Amino acid sequence: MRSAFFPDHNPAVANQWLSRDWLMWSLLWLLAVVISRFTDIDMMLTNSFYDPVAQTFPLRNEWLWDTGLHKGAKHFSTLAWVLLLIATVHARWQGNMARYQPLVFVLVSSALALMVNGLLKGHSSHSCPWALNEYGGSADYFRLLAATPINPGPGHCLPSGHAGVAFMWWPVVYACARWRPQWRWPAALLVLAFGVFCSYVQIARGAHLLSHVLIAAAVCGSMSSLTYHLPDLRKFFTGASKAAAQGA
Repeated sequence: MRSAFFPDHNPAVANQWLSRDWLMWSLLWLLAVVISRFTDIDMMLTNSFYDPVAQTFPLRNEWLWDTGLHKGAKHFSTLAWVLLLIATVHARWQGNMARYQPLVFVLVSSALALMVNGLLKGHSSHSCPWALNEYGGSADYFRLLAATPINPGPGHCLPSGHAGVAFMWWPVVYACARWRPQWRWPAALLVLAFGVFCSYVQIARGAHLLSHVLIAAAVCGSMSSLTYHLPDLRKFFTGASKAAAQGA
């Protein structure tokens, strides 16, 4: 497994966008904060799916959107991860390291991304739109980085968990960049399309704001980048330690 995360050769330097991907994820984090803190885009977008007369989100419990698209996408991602686990174990059992290394990289990195996204969500005070006063609920709305109100509601809605089950597959893009460079852009488009699809479904159902899904994408992308750049981080800290030792 170690060779999957610390290969002899890391092509990040050769791929300019990968050597600076931290900037892309940083800008995505910043975009989410700007949208929430300084604009009304979150609420404007959500308003377009809310019925003020019925005081509900019409698509929230509609079978196609709830069971078919929402739960269906979640089950699809779960099944894909289980199949990936089986393929990884099979490749390891066969001793096929050429297949095992990219598979175990995606397996571990995707699980890590989803876990961190879930931990942040579980400790969040931000409630889902359908729980807010503005949309028939009782919770107070507050923007990112703002003080928590007296009644924030049930919380546990930031970042989006459902968007996370799609954006958890960012490691596929990084694995392609390392082992199958010719596949990296098709993989990026597929993961992005899946993420946009899952995000749209939840926004339309009143489950999340735009900033919620953007942060989910940023969390999963940042964790994927971290696992990809482990060789570079090790090299940096090793060099720093040697320099400190020499200076002492």
